[in-house]
Amino acid sequence: MRCRPPFGDPSESVEALRRVLLSAPGVSDVLSIKRHHKGGLVAVMDFDRSAFDGFINHLEAEGWRSVF
Repeated sequence: MRCRPPFGDPSESVEALRRVLLSAPGVSDVLSIKRHHKGGLVAVMDFDRSAFDGFINHLEAEGWRSVF
């Protein structure tokens, strides 16, 4: 979920998230990004779990929040 503006339209949010994820530590590929039925987006990606802390820090620095 975006935690600060610009929030943009849904299709822009998907592409913005794709760019952020592809530049995040531990992410080697983004397989899909879809809207979640309760709001926000669900991303499926190839991810190296050893980079988890750097991944979360990157998301937050880019204005996104991971919700589990």
